[in-house]
Formats: sequence, structure tokens, C-alpha cells
Amino acid sequence: MLVAKRVATMSHDDLAQFLSGALSTGRHVLTKQMIKRHLKAIIGSTKEPDFVVFVPQVRKSYAVELKDGDQFDTKKAAGEVANIKTFARALHGYLLEKRLDYVVDIRFCFFNQNDRTAIVDGMKREINVAQAMTGADFCRLIGADYKAIVAERQADAADNLEYFCSRLCDMLDIRKILIGKLN
Repeated sequence: MLVAKRVATMSHDDLAQFLSGALSTGRHVLTKQMIKRHLKAIIGSTKEPDFVVFVPQVRKSYAVELKDGDQFDTKKAAGEVANIKTFARALHGYLLEKRLDYVVDIRFCFFNQNDRTAIVDGMKREINVAQAMTGADFCRLIGADYKAIVAERQADAADNLEYFCSRLCDMLDIRKILIGKLN
């Protein structure tokens, strides 16, 4: 993902230092893969978010679910929120066991939506405005260049559309429908 490759993420050693209380400055980012590899066995088998961001200066951490689109059906929105809340509670409990008194907040980032109330609506009001995060907000949190990510995504858009259409045309049933629509 473009976001993950543009931010310095925690290594296993960084995480060990953090959990021992040795890292007290900066922002420390764990990706979903790192969470699965290093935290899941520790805090249990809950569904993990896409990112966890630790901010030691303010003793906060954020469990962030990152989405491209901005609409969910009602069951999916409620399930996503329940999963991340379960993860956040488990992470908070584990941090307390390590004597790291951190608040663990949840955030839902709709990368392409710039209106937090639209994000709340897209999540079927299962979250509040404080739990909604725009792509620009998320990039500020992790220290990534939002404008550079948007520019790279726009540059890739034409290639992605071409690839998508080619794959659709490879499917005989879809191709027949498309030919019918074009005639």
C-alpha cells in the first residue's frame, strides 16, 4: 500500500523497546502485517486494524482502519466497529500489563473522503465524528505526505482502469454483455 511504504514503521526491536518503556518520543507505526506478526499472539485472536500508531509524548495510541471507499452496509459497519473496539480493549489491557498507561482510541479513515460527517454517515453512524479520520488527518498522524500519495494514486488511475477493463473483457459472460451494450 502506498501509505505503508511512505512511513517509517516499527521493527520487532523497536516494538520490544517500546513495550519496555524505552521509546518515549516520536510516532511509532505498526502495519497490519506487523500487528499480525508481533501483537496478535500477545493480545489474542481479535481482528486487527490496518495500523496501530503509538504517540508516547501524549500516551495515546490509535487503532486505525483504513478504507478507500466511503460506504458500508449496516451489518458490515457495525461488525467493523465491534472488531476494532475489541482489538482496542485487548491492546489497552496488554499495555497496562506492561505498565504503559496509554489511551487506545479507534479511528476509521476513509482516505478519499474529506468530510468527517460523511465518514460517520458512511459508517451508518456506528462511530462518532471524533472517530472519523480523513486521509489528510491520517497522513498527519503518521508523518506521511498526503499530497504525494494522492498524486501517485491519480497517476496510477488510468493504468488501473485499463487493467480492470481488460480483466472484465477476459470474462466471456461480461464481454457478451458489454458488446450488447455497445451495439
